[in-house]
Amino acid sequence: MKTLLLRSLCIAGALGFAASAGSAKPIQEKRPVDEDVLVTVKNINGTVTIEGWNEKQLEVTGTLSGDIEDVEISGSSSRMTIEVQFPRHTRHSSGEADLDIKVPVGAGVRVEVVNCPISIRSCAATSNSKP
Repeated sequence: MKTLLLRSLCIAGALGFAASAGSAKPIQEKRPVDEDVLVTVKNINGTVTIEGWNEKQLEVTGTLSGDIEDVEISGSSSRMTIEVQFPRHTRHSSGEADLDIKVPVGAGVRVEVVNCPISIRSCAATSNSKP
């Protein structure tokens, strides 16, 4: 009886872990910005897609998975920073932040990533990928 109960608890725990690991948190944020805003994007794991558009707004959409805490968007209308927040004080975090970012066509963009493919269309950009 104890073996059956232990197996049942292990299976229930594994199913609960799998369900929480598979859930993704959506992101959808907009900020008013200048047409020549400088945007810095910082992400460790996931994807970053940046596209220029004819709006004076910064739009960040996408999904967060695993143990990623949030995406912090800060700054002013002339300088914005988008930074993915991983848990502090942990050596082995898992998760991805898949970000789709729209910036004004005249914006400057700086991307700092570790393990992220980057796609940039219709805007000025520089990247700083770390191997």
